[in-house]
Amino acid sequence: LKIYPDLILDPRPRLETEFKALKFLHDQNIRNVPKPKIKNKKFNIGIYSLIEGKQVSNISIEKIEQCVGFVNKLKEIKNTRYKNFDHASEACLSGKSLKDQIRTRLNNLSKVSNSNQNLKTFITKTFLPLSKEIESNYYSRWPVNSLNNNLDKKHLILSPSDFGLHNSLINSDNEISFLDFEYFGWDDPVKLTSDFYWHPAMKLKENQKLFWLESMRNVFNDRDDYFEQRLESALPFYALRWILILLNEFLVKEQKRRNHAKSTEEYNWDEVKKSQLSKALDLSNSLRKYIENN
Repeated sequence: LKIYPDLILDPRPRLETEFKALKFLHDQNIRNVPKPKIKNKKFNIGIYSLIEGKQVSNISIEKIEQCVGFVNKLKEIKNTRYKNFDHASEACLSGKSLKDQIRTRLNNLSKVSNSNQNLKTFITKTFLPLSKEIESNYYSRWPVNSLNNNLDKKHLILSPSDFGLHNSLINSDNEISFLDFEYFGWDDPVKLTSDFYWHPAMKLKENQKLFWLESMRNVFNDRDDYFEQRLESALPFYALRWILILLNEFLVKEQKRRNHAKSTEEYNWDEVKKSQLSKALDLSNSLRKYIENN
């Protein structure tokens, strides 16, 4: 049984999206995902098949290979029943749309930064200099055909949008099943690639990151002449985006949503903000190292 967030706090149709996505994947003979059984829109709940397994720990190349295999299956069904799915939640279909998303998130945080000196210092001293450097050195590398206009539909992929080993279970045979398709829809595979690379919950080692990037190039380069060029330009921008996502806890609407989600647990907002700011600083340091090496 999965209980979805109150639609008053988050109006996105997560139940409808996930139920439809999982039914579609099972219809496409992709079985290492939950099978949808029953949904109730009134109570915003869904019932799915039980997947035996435990959370993935000790990430390895072999486990990442299973992720690559899953993405490859998504790629192979990418032109099927196109009109039946919307864009993924917060899809990024052009260089401009990615930059606009970062700007919107930054503006929202800047509005509350005056009430938190640590946040204000981080934005001023760490984030803005990084952002300026990345925009100066990487944005010009974005292919012209998708810089201001949406990427051609033939290059999109059906994306879980929050894809990675943090949203998976592994069984006793070391077979991985993937969870969480609430944001499923069409998106640029560069976004899926970049989110997997930077996701704070993944904590990939450097050799694992390189393996993932090379694998995604092998999957997508054959049908998309500009995939690698977009990836080269976009990767540091997605790190900026993730830094700002980590800082969502400073927004009042996120506090309300988190309180709702953790209604049975004690929620110390000050401690959470402190923790998230530390994670944002860590990711900023990782991004700095990436820039120095690229």
